[in-house]
Amino acid sequence: MHDTYPAWTNLRALRHMSAGLVFFTLISLTVRSASGDMYDFTLVASGSTSNFGNLGIYPGLNNNDQVSYVTRSSSTNGNIHRWDAAAPATPITLGSGSFISHVPINDSGAIAYNSAGSRGYIADDSGVTELFNNSFGTNVYGVNNSGDVVAALKASNGDYEVRVRRDGGSSRRVFSDASSGEYSDYGSGGAPSPEINGSGDVAVRGRLRSTSLDGIYVHTSTGIVTIDDASGPLRQFGNIVDINDAGDVAYYGTPDSAVSSAVRDFYIYESGVGSSAVVSNADFDYLSEAGLVINNNRDFVFGGSAGGVAGLFDGSNPLTDRVISIGDTLDGSSITSLLIRRGMLNDSGNFVFSAWLDDDNNGTADRNAIFFATAAAVPEPSSLALSAMGVLAVLAQRRRRKKA
Repeated sequence: MHDTYPAWTNLRALRHMSAGLVFFTLISLTVRSASGDMYDFTLVASGSTSNFGNLGIYPGLNNNDQVSYVTRSSSTNGNIHRWDAAAPATPITLGSGSFISHVPINDSGAIAYNSAGSRGYIADDSGVTELFNNSFGTNVYGVNNSGDVVAALKASNGDYEVRVRRDGGSSRRVFSDASSGEYSDYGSGGAPSPEINGSGDVAVRGRLRSTSLDGIYVHTSTGIVTIDDASGPLRQFGNIVDINDAGDVAYYGTPDSAVSSAVRDFYIYESGVGSSAVVSNADFDYLSEAGLVINNNRDFVFGGSAGGVAGLFDGSNPLTDRVISIGDTLDGSSITSLLIRRGMLNDSGNFVFSAWLDDDNNGTADRNAIFFATAAAVPEPSSLALSAMGVLAVLAQRRRRKKA
């Protein structure tokens, strides 16, 4: 079931709307700008764009404002770190490995990751545990608060099987694209990109073998739930899918009427209700297929471009919901590129993202960095009114003094 641009929206957008009304009413106060004045940005880490010392581009964030990230000690090897907003000067190193990509983190501070292309691990304050060992390839994608880690294991013939395992538990098969598997392919023809929620449900984009339809599907303990498929009004989907603990699913879809598959809308499936388009491609130059994330409050952040300028957005209005843009300045340098993905937004509405920075203003990135974004405090309307009254009282007192 599809609705078009529903009345509900994310909580942060509502905050922007109410704050905007207050700011325009009290003209002397600062107005939220299109560059994201409603957020504070904290540098977590940065490194040279050369292989040595470079950062991994897929950090993670949990509900305790802890950030997981990778620093590379060579072109292939790296260390897994956990940064805490409560103690930002003392990040903790939890593990190491080679060819590390994703480093999702759960609320216990445990970080899942793959290493050497073939093994999957989970690391926490008690140590590192190997969960998967597959000589043909292992990609780790997510970890939930129960410690369940979802990974895609490659077979010798190039097929992929998705499995879930936790520390001390056995490996559980979820689905595959083998000849007898649930999928004929995963849409892009390559590896799947699954995500897991707190209930252990796994969301993925793929072509279901039983229907031959490309779509978005969720694997639960009772079977496969079809979130959306190419039976209409959408004909194609993005590879990156996110799912929250309530079973709400965020994804991109290309309408039947679109000429190009690069034209896509951003949908959220609300469990028990259906799918709604929450961001329209008609309002943007494009929406980034890789860049979307949803939290348990259905707040969302995504990558896209509007007015010829790429950036990150936290709502459907490209004018009022732009958070930060290419060309803005962070840590004293101009931004050349931005990236956000699932696992990077928590339930407080705080998020992390990767940015590439041009230190010498020659148009080329010299380093990439990870930033932690927090919603700047917005005074309540009553507080703003009192502040305004105070300012007016001071001005009146000064005028009386001048007259005297």
